[in-house]
Amino acid sequence: MWRFFPVVPGCVITRCLQLMLVFTLSVIASGCASNAVLNEPVSTEQRDVLLAEDLSEVAAISVPFGGYESEPVTIWLNDVAVGTQHRGLVRLPLLPGSYRLKTQLEGHESNELMFTIRQGQELYFKNVGPWIWSPYGEIPRHEFQEWFDNLHWYSRVVIEPSRPRHDYLPQAERQLVKACLDQPSLETCAPVYDTIPHVLIAPAERQTMVTVVESDRRAVAADERRRVLEASLPKEVLVDKYMIALRDALAARNYEKALPAFERLEELEVPLDPDFYYFYGEALHETGRQEEALEATGKYLREQGSQARFYEDALQLLNQIQEVLG
Repeated sequence: MWRFFPVVPGCVITRCLQLMLVFTLSVIASGCASNAVLNEPVSTEQRDVLLAEDLSEVAAISVPFGGYESEPVTIWLNDVAVGTQHRGLVRLPLLPGSYRLKTQLEGHESNELMFTIRQGQELYFKNVGPWIWSPYGEIPRHEFQEWFDNLHWYSRVVIEPSRPRHDYLPQAERQLVKACLDQPSLETCAPVYDTIPHVLIAPAERQTMVTVVESDRRAVAADERRRVLEASLPKEVLVDKYMIALRDALAARNYEKALPAFERLEELEVPLDPDFYYFYGEALHETGRQEEALEATGKYLREQGSQARFYEDALQLLNQIQEVLG
């Protein structure tokens, strides 16, 4: 018994084969791993914190990653790597200004766009063409939110950026932060503390800066209050005040606490106890200030001579100091 089959034009067959090949290759590709190092998603709790973070004092961008696991998207901001992933989004706080956003699906040409952002503004970017390699463009917030809400739970994540937040600052501000973090001091960190919103600095480094500046400023304020108080007291009262503080500190062998009392008594320019510079030299030696300890102990021996009360102790102390200095 004969069976008859319809004749199909060759071009139709060819087109079907092409579509099947594209589909097969895409399935195979989606199952292969890329060699790119992917940025890690943050925890669910941290994601919620980041998405709710108040960035009204600065500006921010939200940009999704995409593609396949075998072809992730890489994002740069002003040529600084933001990350590589095939799912989720990154939300990055910025200083207001002009920036260049660059995106690239692995294996495809990169795309760039310029944008300007104001304080309190958040911009949303996404690939706006029909393909996963389509160029990125700005989209409205509601459209971005709808896209994010409709993602599968696996892809509804926030990605940790490749660099600390302050690495995305403009160069001048970035150098200020670097100087503060390399050598933390009131001098290096105060310009950052006073001019750069703290949310733009990574949390650990931010805490370092805040601790340095606020503790130093508290110390400066306390020192100013002390000076005002001391200016109102008679000199003999101040001498008694610091002698009591010195006695208590030395009795407890708290040399760090004793040093300010030594310094204040020396500044008052009053007659001092004959053994003052022996104990001062000992405190300086115990706190690692060997050059100053050498000077104070030498002064004690020069002024008091071999009849000094702590003559032998002072000689031993002098030998110890010189041994440390080499």
